[in-house]
This record gives sequence, structure tokens and C-alpha cells, in this order.
Amino acid sequence: MLTGGCLCGAVRFELRAPFFDAAYCHCTRCQGRTGTGSSVNGLIEARHVAVLAGAEAIRAWQPQGGCATSQWSSCRTRRRSRSSRSPSSSSASP
Repeated sequence: MLTGGCLCGAVRFELRAPFFDAAYCHCTRCQGRTGTGSSVNGLIEARHVAVLAGAEAIRAWQPQGGCATSQWSSCRTRRRSRSSRSPSSSSASP
């Protein structure tokens, strides 16, 4: 089990199962977010992600041509994305 949260501490979450896969994303959104050529993402079944505190601070949207994404509204830390190819899974990136 892994625990984590946003940069300002308003949101806390728990990953209740191990990642079943990992992947690199090279899209321009991830490049801009990380300041690098790619983003490393751990893949986990969405049902194994639990928000422990601050659920009201999570903002979700789906960018045009992109994956459904959520981030903390207070500090804008990115939380996770959902792939249209695997809607029951979620990615978590550092």
C-alpha cells in the first residue's frame, strides 16, 4: 500500500494494490507538466485508489483529444488520468 498527497497537503490518497504496469507518456501535455520529454506513470485499477481527505478539492476534466484527468484545485498538482483504452484503470504519476 502506498500513500500520497498533493503539494499543499489538502488532499491525501492511498493506493490499495500494487501497480499492474508502468508506461511513459510523450504527449505535449505531459512534457509541459514535467518539463521533460516524457512522464512516467504507474497503472493501477481505479477501484484501488482511495481518497482519504480533500475529495472536495479534486477537479476533473477531459481535454480535447486527451485522457480524462484530475488534479487538486488548490495547488494544481496532477493526480491521475484515465485512458479511453482501459477505462477501469487509472495512472498515477509522480
